[in-house]
Amino acid sequence: MHFLPDRDVERTSFLTQLARRDVTALFDYRRYEADKTVIAELARERGGKVIVFTDPWLSPAAAHADVVFTTQVTSGSPYDSLTPALALVESLVAPVLERVGEKGHERMKLSEGVARRTGLI
Repeated sequence: MHFLPDRDVERTSFLTQLARRDVTALFDYRRYEADKTVIAELARERGGKVIVFTDPWLSPAAAHADVVFTTQVTSGSPYDSLTPALALVESLVAPVLERVGEKGHERMKLSEGVARRTGLI
C-alpha cells in the first residue's frame, strides 16, 4: 500500500509508475477535487483498477471507476459527516486482509512499525 505523495515532483513520478497490477482507491466527496478525476483516468489508462468512495451525488471520478462505494454524508450538524465512509472502509479491510493472507498481515505490521518509528502514529 502506498499513499500519493504531497509534493508535486514526487506525485508526478508516482502517478507515472502506475501499472496494470495497481489498485487505486480515491476518496472524493462534495466539493469534488479535479485532480481525483485525473488520477482515476491515469490509473485506468495504465490498465489498473480504480475504486472510488464518494457521496450519493457521485464524484466525477466515479465515471472512471471499476467499483464505486457511496455513503451518506448528511448529519445533524452544519458539516458533512464522513463517519459512514470510515465504517465502510473498516468493514472492507478485514476481508481484504483475509484474502491477501499472511503476507498482507505482515505488511500491515511492518507499516505500523515504521509509522510509529517516524512519529506518524
